[in-house]
Amino acid sequence: VSYSKASSELGRNKNTKLKNAKTIVEDFLDQINVKKLIRTSIPNTYNHGTYVFYVDTENANYSLHVFPLGVAQIAPYRIGGEPVVMINMDELKTRLEHNLPKRKGGKAYFFEKYENEIKAAYPSSIVEAFRKKDKYAILDHRKCGVMRAGEDGDGTALYGISQILRAMSDIIVLEGFSDVDDAASKVKAKNILVQILRKELLGPTGERKTFNEAAFAHSELCRAVKNKICVYTGTSAVEDVKWIEPKSSLVDVNNVTLYENRVLSTLGVGFMAHGSGNTAVTSNISLTQLLRQINYISEQLEHILEKFV
Repeated sequence: VSYSKASSELGRNKNTKLKNAKTIVEDFLDQINVKKLIRTSIPNTYNHGTYVFYVDTENANYSLHVFPLGVAQIAPYRIGGEPVVMINMDELKTRLEHNLPKRKGGKAYFFEKYENEIKAAYPSSIVEAFRKKDKYAILDHRKCGVMRAGEDGDGTALYGISQILRAMSDIIVLEGFSDVDDAASKVKAKNILVQILRKELLGPTGERKTFNEAAFAHSELCRAVKNKICVYTGTSAVEDVKWIEPKSSLVDVNNVTLYENRVLSTLGVGFMAHGSGNTAVTSNISLTQLLRQINYISEQLEHILEKFV
């Protein structure tokens, strides 16, 4: 936090007020753990597309609440240019009901009922909506922070879109390639040994039964291949013994590389290729687009913190 502008505009007699203001702001940032907020909000916005949090004030004490999407919904309205966040009370109740850890005897570690948790740990607007049995609670837009991934043009988009979601179609194709290769590898791992008997065994008319000869040749070959050093001498009934190689082939590596690069490009990682190289192994990685996306997200957090202080 910089106070350089304020310091240049204040006279000597107002330095005390400036120091008091610094103390209040620093105390606020400490209470909401701003360092942790920066570390968690930026990557979560990038990964999930939208990140919603709320700063609650109670007797000059500040607490930070993070609301997952589904519980938090962005209303199609703005107040003073700021988004309005609605809390879906039914969804909140459902999630709290499934998150009440119990001891062996059935006694709760923290709260016996989700109603008690709402009253003890949530902002007053949510408590009031719960008391009135409203479907939604409207959070104070001045205390809300909404961060979105992706440049949404004129800023009218309600939600951001995760770069990971944008890349999902290509990721699914890569998973399909992986499944194909896995199946092909299993086929290739199978050893197929074929023993062919002489057609003369069937007799001049081809009607003679040769089960005994086939069974004997089969058992002798199986006994031979079980040994580390395999020596097999076929009977006169055996014409040929050969391995059959499966014809399944793996996915073309160039196709895999194409989709890998498309995924990385969507995530903001590009390549500056040397010569004919087009992979991370033979290229320098460019993070320009990725950093641009992260800067776009961090600028939103900067605006929100400025609003709070």
